[in-house]
Amino acid sequence: MSSFDQVVNGIHVYESEDPPALVDMKATGAFLFCQKYANDFRLRTEVCDRILRAQKKLPEGYRFLLYEAFRPRTRQIELWDNVLAQLRRTHPDWTDAQRVAEADAKFVANPYSFGSGHQAGAAVDITLCSDTGREFSMGTDVQEFGPRTVTDCADIGIEETRRRNILRSALESEGVINFPGEWWHFCYGDRLWAEITKRENAFFAPLD
Repeated sequence: MSSFDQVVNGIHVYESEDPPALVDMKATGAFLFCQKYANDFRLRTEVCDRILRAQKKLPEGYRFLLYEAFRPRTRQIELWDNVLAQLRRTHPDWTDAQRVAEADAKFVANPYSFGSGHQAGAAVDITLCSDTGREFSMGTDVQEFGPRTVTDCADIGIEETRRRNILRSALESEGVINFPGEWWHFCYGDRLWAEITKRENAFFAPLD
């Protein structure tokens, strides 16, 4: 894939590597993985390095558990279709345009627009587990879309809130930013990261 430049929602998005460098996170031997949704855990080297450093800042007895890293466009379309179907059930009175806007703003990036940071290898779906791999309760499952999906949710327990704060604090200390609409989604260098941090430039464009 050749380097390219474009402007999306006022943000200059460019691909600085040709070919783009992705590292297999499994090769580091430092992370635990859940393969419920995906088995491709490649990520931009820069993002992987930041997550490695963030994991060292977790309290004793905590580790990161990764659900998803790089995501091909076909998988993004599958998620998109599922969210739209859910919105059709919960909001039958909405127009298609309203459902598309709601899905794109709060749940899943539109694969027919610019796409997701996962497609750029710049985003992860991630949670916390014990040293032995026992997943901790975070208030909802990863990729469980609903009212309690938002990171700062008042309708979850004290321990779940504390763990969400641990997750966010460790990753954001290394510049890997949480998407407030999904407590598990973190990114660095993609268009969403640029929007949240109010930067003019995004480093990483979609690869697929």
